[in-house]
Amino acid sequence: MPDDDAGAPVTISDLVTALGSSNVQLLNPQTTGHPVVTGTEFADSSAALSIDPGMLYYVVSAESLGFSVGGGLESMLRRAAAANASAVGLKAPLDALPTLAELGERTGVPILHFAQNIPWRYLDAMISRSLGERDWQGRPLGTGSGSLHDLVNALASHFGGAAAIEDLGRAVLAYSTHPGQLIDPLRTAGILGRHASQSPHNNARYRDVLRTEGALVFPGDGQQLPRAAIAVRSGTINLGSIWVIRSDHSPLTDAQHEALDTAAASAAGLMMESMRRATESSRARLEAVRKLLASEELSASDLDELQVRSAPLQLVAFQMLSTEVPPLIMDQIRALLGRAFQAMLGPTALVTVGHRFYALSQPRDAQGLERLAQLGLEQVSSAIGQQMRAAVGSEFPAIADFAAARTQIDEILDAQLPGDVVTAQAAQPTLLLRAVARTVNATSWIRGDQVQALLDHDAAHDTDYGPNVLAWLRAHGNYAQAARDLDVHENTVRYRLRRARSQFHLDLDDPARRLAAWVQLEASL
Repeated sequence: MPDDDAGAPVTISDLVTALGSSNVQLLNPQTTGHPVVTGTEFADSSAALSIDPGMLYYVVSAESLGFSVGGGLESMLRRAAAANASAVGLKAPLDALPTLAELGERTGVPILHFAQNIPWRYLDAMISRSLGERDWQGRPLGTGSGSLHDLVNALASHFGGAAAIEDLGRAVLAYSTHPGQLIDPLRTAGILGRHASQSPHNNARYRDVLRTEGALVFPGDGQQLPRAAIAVRSGTINLGSIWVIRSDHSPLTDAQHEALDTAAASAAGLMMESMRRATESSRARLEAVRKLLASEELSASDLDELQVRSAPLQLVAFQMLSTEVPPLIMDQIRALLGRAFQAMLGPTALVTVGHRFYALSQPRDAQGLERLAQLGLEQVSSAIGQQMRAAVGSEFPAIADFAAARTQIDEILDAQLPGDVVTAQAAQPTLLLRAVARTVNATSWIRGDQVQALLDHDAAHDTDYGPNVLAWLRAHGNYAQAARDLDVHENTVRYRLRRARSQFHLDLDDPARRLAAWVQLEASL
């Protein structure tokens, strides 16, 4: 939509175009026309809706209302229609979209389906930008032209002191390099470390800035020069802050206030655009990994989005211990794991399949992914209260080997080995035996008659010859160890082994026959 006409009405179609098709989808375009959006509001199933026409309602609890025809969501859509809403925005599983489109047609309300991986507050911030909301003094928000570095250099030129833009985590996104600018050791350290210092004194200042409309002035002290600061916001959402060093802490002039207001509005536009591009890129990476998991052919653009053309590659997978986890909780877990991977490895696509999460990455060291997987489990347990286990696959040389890597990681999780995080190396003996077991069980003519007779006897007479022989084999003939593993007396193991040899004619002295019996028992028990 044009940026030079802040007063032009914004339609649903304009919003979809501005946010991008990977972030939002209009489910029922044939019934909507071009309704104008005048504002946004969060709504739930019981609250009264605004009487102002043209509102876009966010229905965060849509899934709890049910997506069926005639259900709670349809009732809410009819209330939105009666309130002359411009649209209803929600998140839903992909298999629910046809029903939602039908509900939109039945009620005449446009339904916007938002990407699951974008937090609601960021969606609201992006939509607020698109609606052309005004800043705290009533002026239109900035267009976001130029760059963050251009903004801080312009501020440094205006104030004569170093300027920096930080995100909410106090990471330095941009810093000025204006010749002759005032600068102190604290700002220099922040630039070198690309992160502002954490201290109780600074924490209080940041809180004040983010709670205040407009710019604040802070006096200098023994460690730092005076500063002016202003929050960077999109609508009501804090995105970060701008800090400018000054020679004194006198009140700001009108021109300085306006310079900071303009810079904050422009920075918000640039940060939201960066967020939108990052979200679209994340969606594209997710789609590429989804294609890999579904064994679909990848295009050249898919390979570009994966950002993993070079070898080696590695898969990490997480499995929910409970199969009764609501979709909303699954989304929260995926977001939490995604942030953990993002912090350690950079952009990483995390895809949900059933009750498993898969991440494709490039390892940095032998134990790096194992530690990261353990950290992810701990964060999910602490923040959400859900228990999981994880598997770390072997490195594989190229995307062409992904199918084998997926098979391996699933085998590790299916084996349900002890431990929170199981690596391919630790699971290798079990995976080998499982693979052999499938062949043995699928091919009757290679199974030994004596071992099969023993197993049939156990099944018919509730005896334990098979487990006893297997425990003895696993203990390499050590009766005491086999007895401990079976939690029986050592003489019991000796007796049962003698009976198995004599009654079923087992030859456990010949190495080849002993190995064959071992494999068959592993496959069967």
